[in-house]
Amino acid sequence: MSTTSESLYLNEKGKTVKAIIVQIISREWPLKTKQLHQLLKKEHGMSVTYQAVHKAANQLVQEGVLRKEEKGYQMDEKWIGKIENTSKNIALNYSENKKFNFEKEINHLSLNINH
Repeated sequence: MSTTSESLYLNEKGKTVKAIIVQIISREWPLKTKQLHQLLKKEHGMSVTYQAVHKAANQLVQEGVLRKEEKGYQMDEKWIGKIENTSKNIALNYSENKKFNFEKEINHLSLNINH
C-alpha cells in the first residue's frame, strides 16, 4: 500500500516522478526544474507541482543519479558507468547461462528512482 507522499509521485501508469525525470534527462540535458516540470506536465500528462519536481530532482542528486550544474540537471557519469557495468554483468551471465543476483546488483547501484 502506498503512502500519501508516494501517491503524489505516481502517474496513472505507476511510474514515479523520479523515474520519469531520469527518462527525460537521459535524452535531453541539462534541464532546469522549470523545464522538467513543463515536460512532466506536457509530455507525460502528469499533474505534479513544481515543488514535487524540485524535491524529486534533488533526491536524485543525493542518490548520485543526477548532478546539478549551473545550467541544470544532468545524469551523473559515475552512475551511468555503474549501469553499464551491471548491464555487462547481466549479458555475460546470460551468455554463460549463469544465475545472476540482479537484486544485489541493483542495491549496489543504489537505484532508488522508483522510491
